[in-house]
Amino acid sequence: MNHENNISQQSKSSNSQGREKENHEDKPIKVHPTMSAVSNKPSIDVNAVPAKLRRFDQWVCWKYVQDQCGGRRRKVPVNPKSRRFASVKDPSTWSGIDNAILTYSKHLDELDGIGFVFTMDDPFIGVDLDDCRDPTTGNLSVTADEIRDFLPTYTEVSPSGTGLKAIATIDSFFPSRRRSDPEIEIYSSGRFFTITTLTIDGDLRIRDATDAIADILRLFFDDPGDLDKSIPLPAAPSCASDHAVLNRAMAARNGDKFRELWGGSSREFNGNQSQADLSLCRLLAFWCGPCVAQIDRLFRSSGLFRSKWDERHFSSGATYGMETIQRAIVAQGTTFYRWHRIANHNPKTE
Repeated sequence: MNHENNISQQSKSSNSQGREKENHEDKPIKVHPTMSAVSNKPSIDVNAVPAKLRRFDQWVCWKYVQDQCGGRRRKVPVNPKSRRFASVKDPSTWSGIDNAILTYSKHLDELDGIGFVFTMDDPFIGVDLDDCRDPTTGNLSVTADEIRDFLPTYTEVSPSGTGLKAIATIDSFFPSRRRSDPEIEIYSSGRFFTITTLTIDGDLRIRDATDAIADILRLFFDDPGDLDKSIPLPAAPSCASDHAVLNRAMAARNGDKFRELWGGSSREFNGNQSQADLSLCRLLAFWCGPCVAQIDRLFRSSGLFRSKWDERHFSSGATYGMETIQRAIVAQGTTFYRWHRIANHNPKTE
């Protein structure tokens, strides 16, 4: 994965309101990083920020503040006009992006960056993933890879280098949500995101994610059901041969993850094989569709298969394996690979 810095020295603002012309198009850019000689902090180039965000006067600066009693550092918003603390509930403490960048660049000794405030009046939603990235290699956790598959939108690396922040648009309201394991936060208002411009793949396009956010909430936040009850599933025939499913899964963008699970590794889950079982079943469900028989057949051929798969663990009489498959399919909702979209598809020749 190519993580570009996308930072260069900021010039003076030519638009005090921070609004961009409507005909501006976001395009992937490559800007070499520059650092301030004063504080060794990166400068921010306005052109490295998505144009859709630049049109809104919802920008703040921010700085690290140490919690009392020696706790962890917090990122606190700062008013670009007064350099006093800002509030995500008070628009008078925000400004246009040009003013935020200019204030930051002039006061690198006291400020640590710029940020964007989400409100009920804008179309944006932000997904924050903490502790999901190796800052040295850029490798992502299993959860981050899965969410990236759902969200092909503007995504950047957090200031620490260990997290990701994705920004998308939505056409309906989603309440803010957060969970701790894995740490995922979703915000549509009353929150600000730091903006580093350390983009994933240099892509500045902010895309609609209304359906994707619903899927993420269903997959990672909502309880798929009481495991002591059988979960009704839609009947569905196999959409492709086992060979075709495996070829597609291993050649996909997250193919490395699939191959590792297929080989029997639960390393990404700290040895928790039950979590690994569910993760592989979810991947199989995506490619197989809600076809219980095919998912079961393929899982039995994987390195994760063990005798526990056929043990009855629930009062309904369901086996551990069948309940795991049911959870995986329910979690997928309607998100399955559409084999019929492939012209002249012949699974036997894939």
